[in-house]
Amino acid sequence: MHLVESIAYRGEKPWHGLGNHLEAGQPIEVWKERAGMDWAIEDSDVRYVVGQQNVGVIRAFPGQKVLYRSDTKAPLAVVSKRFQVVQPGEILEFYRSVSTATDLPFMAYNWPRGVAVDLSADPDLLVRIADLPSVVAVKDSTGDWLRMLTSVEQLSAQVRVFGSFLHRRGLAVLLGLGGDGNIDGGGVGAPWGVPFYRAVRAGDAQAAQIYADRYQALSGRLIAPDYSGRFASPIPQLKAVMTLLGQPGGQVRSPLLPVTDQTTLRSLTDVIDHSGVRDAWAAVGAGGTASPAHRSAQ
Repeated sequence: MHLVESIAYRGEKPWHGLGNHLEAGQPIEVWKERAGMDWAIEDSDVRYVVGQQNVGVIRAFPGQKVLYRSDTKAPLAVVSKRFQVVQPGEILEFYRSVSTATDLPFMAYNWPRGVAVDLSADPDLLVRIADLPSVVAVKDSTGDWLRMLTSVEQLSAQVRVFGSFLHRRGLAVLLGLGGDGNIDGGGVGAPWGVPFYRAVRAGDAQAAQIYADRYQALSGRLIAPDYSGRFASPIPQLKAVMTLLGQPGGQVRSPLLPVTDQTTLRSLTDVIDHSGVRDAWAAVGAGGTASPAHRSAQ
């Protein structure tokens, strides 16, 4: 089962066999129509029923609105009234204008937590972005695991796909479906992340699984599935961990504030100590590799 309703492609037919073929040089209006993106996002107030079994008085919830497709009327999301709707065509035009402004390779970055727009919410949109001539990679940092899987399924034949793979589920995806790696801010877990991908490339699933477990013992206690920090805002938390490890974390830029609370710093130190990452970095610094069999302190 897949989440793709309609896509368009140029060149050879994708491995999944889906989509409508188009010749190169077609205007963006044609691509929108053939890729199933010729629709807009509309909104309506959220309403609920006061009663039993959906029978009763219908009332509105003024603080929220439902976003839905103009063609099928299918719901897309429930958002705040303050949410600024960005239409699929506007996003596509933005990436087209940016990617054609330079001959350099271009990576599209889906970062819903930072910009309040999840490009993977529309499965066809990332396909169209990936088809832009200068786009060679997509980093999908959606907090929705199934959406990321859809991105891998759709895009692996077109571009490099970076996402959340450094765990056992991610290993299964890399070995069976596709995907190319992580782009990890700070790289605190690099002593396990780098050999994980070396093991994947070598087809050594057993070693990759052990490295993934070691990585998750650190990352899983620091970062939530939606990429928020468990103890503080992600960037200040990352810089605090780097500082505790003796790494050049640098200063936290305004308006964010550094982590100074002693209770929080003790919690971060506890994560570091129990994950074993300090010893792993020491092994790397000595010219070795973090052992996959290393066990954390108890």
